[in-house]
Amino acid sequence: MGFEDRNKESLPVAGVVEKTEKEASISPEILKSASDFQKVFNEHGKKVWLMGSLSIAAHLGEPHRDITNDIDYFTTTDDIDEVILDLEDRGFIVEEGWGNKFRATNPETGIRADVAMLDINSETGNYEVADWSFPASGFPEDEKEIGGINVRPISLEMLATMKKKAAEDSGGKHILDYQVLEAEMSQLGLDASEFAKQTKFDGLDIIDKSDLTGDDWEYLIEKKWAKYGELKDQLVELHERAGDDSYEYPEFLVAIFPANVLERIKNKASEVDIEKFRVYIASKFATYFKEKFEDDAYGEVK
Repeated sequence: MGFEDRNKESLPVAGVVEKTEKEASISPEILKSASDFQKVFNEHGKKVWLMGSLSIAAHLGEPHRDITNDIDYFTTTDDIDEVILDLEDRGFIVEEGWGNKFRATNPETGIRADVAMLDINSETGNYEVADWSFPASGFPEDEKEIGGINVRPISLEMLATMKKKAAEDSGGKHILDYQVLEAEMSQLGLDASEFAKQTKFDGLDIIDKSDLTGDDWEYLIEKKWAKYGELKDQLVELHERAGDDSYEYPEFLVAIFPANVLERIKNKASEVDIEKFRVYIASKFATYFKEKFEDDAYGEVK
């Protein structure tokens, strides 16, 4: 069932949206964390683009619902290692996530920032992470002010496209988010349809599968990916040779991850035993293997 097919009575009406906007606020912790986090990136000359609720608030000029939880960003993969090291030097707690993603937690506020790292497709010019692909126009240069700090949100067209997808798949708060964005775009005379045509959300939704156990992952791959044996052998080799500077990555790893991510995987290999490493690597690979198995198989181990 698509978004347009939903029961219209279940969608929030204009009066509810207006009331929510008047009562909504952004927590001081969110604003401080966003400011602290972005300063690190700015000092390295790297851009980060806000997505999610804070991004919507930046476009509207005020929040349409309370923003108290974590912050979501996009950035590019180039020179990201220097930024991560600087974040750690400043006390941020940095953790690996799925695929091209990391999480940085602000120790003073407890607010965490999830950062998806984008590659730029040299042929299409699209910005890509895992199986998401967006036109470059979704990542504008302009900054906006919200709550006394300057931020760089993704474009309204991109926000509307992402929230429509989320509303179709999950409903809930995403329906209200999409309606608010749709109303704002209508007032500005904007249309997201062309942007949406150039955007791809292939396979299953991108989520963090780090809670999958080793047994879950083994079952999933054995059922839906015939090359599991090859993967297992190469993971063992990577683990055993993590400290070997002459080690050459298997071709399938090079095809999936950029060099800087491979180095972090390799460094992680030497820190944990093989079983924990297999679970760790599973959480990073899951996003990239979605085309190798069917939705029903994923549901069985979700």
